Amino acid sequence: MKSRLKISFAIAVLLPYLLGGGLLSAQGPLSESTLPLPTQRLIWDMATGPEGYLWLATKLGLFRYDGHRYVAYTDAQGTPNRISYNDVMQVLPTQDGQLALFNGVHTVDVLNPATNALKTHDIGAGTSPRGAIRTACRQADGRVFFITEHDEGYALFEYLDGAFERCFERREKRLTNPKMTAQGSRRFHLAAQEDGSFLLHDQENGLLHLSNDGQMLRRFSPKGRKNEALNFFQAEKQGGIILAYDAKSGIYRADLASGAIERDPRFPDDYYSICKADEHGNLLFGAKERSSTIKSLWMLDPEGNFTEIEDLSSRPPFGFLVYGRNFSDFFYLVSDSGLLKINTRERNVKSYLAKMDISGRGMMSDGQGGLIITTERHGWYRLDRASDRISPIQIGDTGYPDLDPPQYPRNLIKDTNGDIWASAYGNPPVTATPDGYLLRYRPSDGSVRAFKNKYRIEALLPDKYGMFYIASIGTLQKFDPATGQFAELPGNYGFSFTQGVIPNCIMQARDGKIWIGTEKGLVQFDPEDSSFVSFGDEGNRPAPFSNNIMAIHEAPDGRLWLGTQGGLHLFDAPTGQVETYTDRNGLPDNNVCAILPDEHGNIWLATFKGLSYFEPRAKRFRNFYTSEGFNHNEFNRHSFYRTEEGTYFIGGMDGFNAFRAEELMAEKVVPGILLSEIAFFGPSGDSLITRAHGLSSLRSIVLPAANRFLQLRFALDHFAHPEQNSYSVFLEGYDTDWVSLGNVAEVRYNNLPPGKYRLHVRGAGPSGTLSKNTIELDVHVKEFFYKSAWFYLLLLLAGMALIAAWISRLRTEKLRLKAEVEKRTAQIWADKEIIEQQASELQELDRMKSQFFANISHELRTPLTLILSPLKRILKNESLNLPAIRQHLEIMEKNGELLRLQIEELLELSRLDAGKAALQRSLVELKPLLQNTLERFEPAAAQKGIDLVLDWQLPEMPTVLLDAPKFEKIISNLIDNALKFTASGRVQLTVSGQATAQQNKQVLQLCAAVTDTGRGITPEDLPHVFERYFQTRNDVLATAGSGIGLALAKSFAVLMGGDITVESRMGEGSTFTCRLPLPLSEPKASKSSSSSSPEKSLKEAAEPIVYQLPTATNTAGQAAEQATILLAEDNHDLRNYLQQILEAHYEVVAVENGQQALQYLQSEAPAQNLLILSDVMMPVMDGFTLLESVKAEEKLRKVPFVMLTAKAGSENRLRALRMGVDDYLLKPFEEEELLARIANLLSNLRLRLQFAAEDQVPEPNEGAAEQEWLETVEKIALTSLNDPQLSIDFLAKKTGLSRSSFHRRIKAETGLTPNLYLREIRLQQARQLLEGGLVASVAEAARQVGIQKRAYFSQLFQSRFGRLPSSYFQHPE
Repeated sequence: MKSRLKISFAIAVLLPYLLGGGLLSAQGPLSESTLPLPTQRLIWDMATGPEGYLWLATKLGLFRYDGHRYVAYTDAQGTPNRISYNDVMQVLPTQDGQLALFNGVHTVDVLNPATNALKTHDIGAGTSPRGAIRTACRQADGRVFFITEHDEGYALFEYLDGAFERCFERREKRLTNPKMTAQGSRRFHLAAQEDGSFLLHDQENGLLHLSNDGQMLRRFSPKGRKNEALNFFQAEKQGGIILAYDAKSGIYRADLASGAIERDPRFPDDYYSICKADEHGNLLFGAKERSSTIKSLWMLDPEGNFTEIEDLSSRPPFGFLVYGRNFSDFFYLVSDSGLLKINTRERNVKSYLAKMDISGRGMMSDGQGGLIITTERHGWYRLDRASDRISPIQIGDTGYPDLDPPQYPRNLIKDTNGDIWASAYGNPPVTATPDGYLLRYRPSDGSVRAFKNKYRIEALLPDKYGMFYIASIGTLQKFDPATGQFAELPGNYGFSFTQGVIPNCIMQARDGKIWIGTEKGLVQFDPEDSSFVSFGDEGNRPAPFSNNIMAIHEAPDGRLWLGTQGGLHLFDAPTGQVETYTDRNGLPDNNVCAILPDEHGNIWLATFKGLSYFEPRAKRFRNFYTSEGFNHNEFNRHSFYRTEEGTYFIGGMDGFNAFRAEELMAEKVVPGILLSEIAFFGPSGDSLITRAHGLSSLRSIVLPAANRFLQLRFALDHFAHPEQNSYSVFLEGYDTDWVSLGNVAEVRYNNLPPGKYRLHVRGAGPSGTLSKNTIELDVHVKEFFYKSAWFYLLLLLAGMALIAAWISRLRTEKLRLKAEVEKRTAQIWADKEIIEQQASELQELDRMKSQFFANISHELRTPLTLILSPLKRILKNESLNLPAIRQHLEIMEKNGELLRLQIEELLELSRLDAGKAALQRSLVELKPLLQNTLERFEPAAAQKGIDLVLDWQLPEMPTVLLDAPKFEKIISNLIDNALKFTASGRVQLTVSGQATAQQNKQVLQLCAAVTDTGRGITPEDLPHVFERYFQTRNDVLATAGSGIGLALAKSFAVLMGGDITVESRMGEGSTFTCRLPLPLSEPKASKSSSSSSPEKSLKEAAEPIVYQLPTATNTAGQAAEQATILLAEDNHDLRNYLQQILEAHYEVVAVENGQQALQYLQSEAPAQNLLILSDVMMPVMDGFTLLESVKAEEKLRKVPFVMLTAKAGSENRLRALRMGVDDYLLKPFEEEELLARIANLLSNLRLRLQFAAEDQVPEPNEGAAEQEWLETVEKIALTSLNDPQLSIDFLAKKTGLSRSSFHRRIKAETGLTPNLYLREIRLQQARQLLEGGLVASVAEAARQVGIQKRAYFSQLFQSRFGRLPSSYFQHPE
């Protein structure tokens, strides 16, 4: 039987080893393009060794190949893989697991692959004449024989138990006078028979059949051919001998029974150079040209079927050797160029339109027994399934010349009438986005109709209503097949690009949502509201997967399988979670262009480098390539189709293929995995050991603690497609699951933790079939000796011995030391008492210093109040018309303010020393702040004729986060110092800086330099200018000053994370440079609402009320009860001064301390219209104790309490507020401010009492519950000051009351309407911000309490507190 079998050429395994010895290795599979070999013949023989490796006998040495890398055995000195001679003619595995290497005229090397041990046998040594080795053979059972020849005959040897024994010798004169030094002579061909006899072809005697002792059993005819050289001879299963002569064409067959040699008519009349048998009885023949180049291959199977494999005449030249264990699967063909592997396995894949430069696209059953197939540029075809014949479809006249034929189709769809629809480009595509066409093919009559579209069409989708969704470049369209009209949906797939987004695929999920894969990401379209959601780097949602989506399929659980250019992804849109699979997990390629499910819940994946079958539950890939019969490894998107009966069709770069899944995935070869190399460090940890032999029996390894490194290299033993193999490892005790290595055939571990592990390595062939075995290796990683238990025990014993020795010594020292200790102890106690006394004195001095500053503040503020307040009262008297007197009084007022500021600086220094100074940062616009600071110094500069200049060098007007009052103090002190020491000329503030990134934040590195043209600073004084209270020692240069300003400025700069430096030259001036790191920030936008604004709420409450002092009658003309002020002040002059101010408007009861005030309150029934005005620091009972006592009594709790204090610290104000003070005033104060605050508090009290009387409700019981309720209201209001929703309704709702109930309760508790009460909260909060220096401007204070208009805020503030908010920022000249 004769047939022709089409083969496919696999990877060319060219020997990448030219000269010398050593190990050639690579981390991954060999490339298809490798270095060429020398033109001389290299490979003589091949064999499979006992461990499964492929061994190559070459002119350059012996090579072991594991499918990925070679290990070379040469005669080079010093190589660990040593043989006696490089030119190895034959390699034959023996019965005992050795390799017999025939590489010399008289010698044979026997190599043990497990131990790398080599033994060289000198054949015939000591005999005469000595024979030369001619040929060798191996029986199927592993017995090895060879022939030696000498001038007087020849001998047969057999390898037995590690030695070669002579079987027989035939003595006869050799007439042809052979060269005894020639290797590889074709004078002999030898074959051992199963019955122990031998077939021998001797060039001088012809073909002989010899017994096991050398007796001739038969000489074969015809005569006259004794001296003809044979190319080969081989026994066949049918009992004959196949042979071919070097000078004769054809194949001859010798019959063992008759002894006749006849021409075998089954073989063509060619010259045959090779014939090899495999382990299954197949014979492979190579027909040659006259130049010995193989031109065709034939195979004869055990049943006698004769098959031509392929004509090789168009291939590169192949030479003289074939090798394989099963020729019906694959074999190796050897030539001068190296090694080529040829697959002969029967294919389960059908091929269509191959080798025609046709690229396949969409497919669809026509419902009439055919399959419609579209191609990229060669039109449409119809495959008749019954006859398996394919024929082109005639499109006919569509009215569009560029549709002959249609080009660049994508997927096909079918409508409800059974018509098939496809898309096409224009021909040729002359623009980036050419026009498109939609074509309808009617299978019933073969007609085609075209619909022109202004967009290029990339994907089609029918909906349940019979309409089509068309994914075109830049837009999603709908098409009505009934009318032929296109409708464009808005949006560029949810992306903001001006250039049209290119879609790749489209599908509709079970929930009705439509998913579109584009080159920019994934798009979800909702047909209900025509909305787009885009997932991608430039979409409106992030995409944790590759942007270029080529295929989409919905999994049974609703998640989406996405085929992308970055692998396969399983995407859960609601949660954003994604699972990713790449070539590292077993994919043949990361470009997944088509997804097709099967009935088992698994999916087929078409890629640019092969087909894959993925089982999601097992997370396993099985891959298929051209070796399985596919035309090409690169497939196309939209080109995957499954028929109803289960046949798969797939298109790619070379036509189409069809297959059945069960046939394609049938197990063919189950590979074994080999451990081919291991590298680790020796016990000392300083020498790397690499082993490439004897690893099949390796079961455990110990890694030293000093270098815990381990590397393994491995391979599969079938060598079919090593680049398509995959591997995974599991280090038990370290990994939690198998770790995929992809096609990388090695694993490396560094610095494994000490312990015991078990390493498992497995492989899988190209189709995903797991290896039949697993590499198992116990790994013991040793601990450092000093961390082991025995070392700790040794240390313990040594320590105990040392302790025992020391105990003896210590006993002798104990008595001596006891006396010394007692002596020293007495001295220590004496020193301790001195140290404790000194420490106590130092603590007392520090406390006294702090107390001094606090007391001096109080003591100085009270006389300042008595100086400044009367002065201001006199200056406001318009009847004072004496200019000279007014001028002197203004000077007195100005210097009084300067004295107040100096007191403040002293207090700031005390706070810094005590560690109580803290930064109060807020957002500040830097340039306006500095401009305002400079403006305050302009009158003083103008008076001295000095130019005061701001040099702004920043590119913008940044908003920064800083403590504005402290920063302003720094700049003010520097400018004040410059003006003080500059007689004339110029003072300049230069502002520069650079933005830097610190901890993911933008920080302005500010540089503010104050430069003057003054007299300068002497070199002796320059190092001391920032010291407190420093004054120059130069009497000529000395000026009046406290020496505090520069010290305070530098302390503030350091507190803010910066510093101040100074440069100066005598006669030229000085430059003080302040450098500060200031965080940059965008100013927070104020929230506003046209429907409900703070201004509107305030205006609805009332117009600004200017405080009004009480008169004799009320608004109804009735006699009004005069209010009583209980004044508690220990300073006689201040008490008299306050009494003079207040008696004009109120009845005043003046006492000297808090105890007298409390006695007054308890001895008489207090008037309803009563207010308490108290100092803080008083003898007998201070103001805080008085306040606590008043608030503790039920009948006095409602009495307004104003605290007049000289203590400027914010902690004193907070303490008073926490105790329930109604208001406080800081000395020195202004008369108008005092009167305004008292009037407002009394007015609120009258309103509260009036409301209680009008509603005939008793005075509310302001117990703890009522107080807590008011605190709750205040907290809600304070946290919502900037919220546009803040209103009376908002507060009522938050407190769970109706508007009317909330109104009544607020008025009952406070005497104010809710709007007035809310305004009071805003103004009190603004006052705290201004007094605490927490804002840099009036506008900022207004914004923070929810009032947008600065002027309106100032008007309200002055009405409430008797002073403008801007007065908190004034600087005395």
